[in-house]
Amino acid sequence: MNASERDGALDWSEASVLVTGGTGSFGNKFVEIMLSRYRPRRLVVFSRDELKQSEMIARFNDPALRFFVGDVRDQARLERAMHGVDVVFHAAALKQIPSCEYNPFEAIQTNVIGAENVISAAIDARVKRVVMISTDKAVNPINLYGATKLCAEKLFIQGNAYGYPRGTVFSVVRYGNVIGSRGSVQRRVHRHATRREAPRGADRRGGEPAGPRVRGHVPARADLPVVGLQGSGGWQAAGRRLPLLERHERVVAVAAGDERARA
Repeated sequence: MNASERDGALDWSEASVLVTGGTGSFGNKFVEIMLSRYRPRRLVVFSRDELKQSEMIARFNDPALRFFVGDVRDQARLERAMHGVDVVFHAAALKQIPSCEYNPFEAIQTNVIGAENVISAAIDARVKRVVMISTDKAVNPINLYGATKLCAEKLFIQGNAYGYPRGTVFSVVRYGNVIGSRGSVQRRVHRHATRREAPRGADRRGGEPAGPRVRGHVPARADLPVVGLQGSGGWQAAGRRLPLLERHERVVAVAAGDERARA
């Protein structure tokens, strides 16, 4: 292991890093931050979207980048991709709540079985550290998406019982709502902003007016897993809390192009 001892600080310049789901909103910004700030020796993007991979190749054009077309449902492909990897960030998931509700078998295959495959592949490949990207919707889940992520979290934490004796440490970072990510309500609101009408079902039943939710932006929060990996113990909230009504107003303002609402 040339990047670090299991419990020591990482030397990113010598580390080989892999991110699953690396072509999504989080993955794109995460790759940008890793290349500009941490400069790992090797950075592997693992995803099933070949078109987005080709777009990232053109965008970043960095010799440290490697790309694997693959699915987290395929453990053998994960094992091949993790060969020689020191650190894994697991971001691949089905995240759209309505899609998960209408396609529950697929959500479980990707979010739960896929997480198990990542755990098994990482232990067999002797990856040193593995961080799962989770969600605040895993707290007392009321939909299948949140339930699958809660299940994946428990798999990751229990993975330490099998992985730690072999040198693999698993951890979890939870995100809140991320404004501007793919599928964000902001994009739905933006399509209606010029007509001065809210989309049907736009956050009117999301909770009590005084109820807080955590929110953030992709650029501001994409490095949270790295910060967590470098030694912050326990759970941390990503972003600051906003009352529901204020959050709705800010989403509408951001969608309409008012950058002051991002503060």
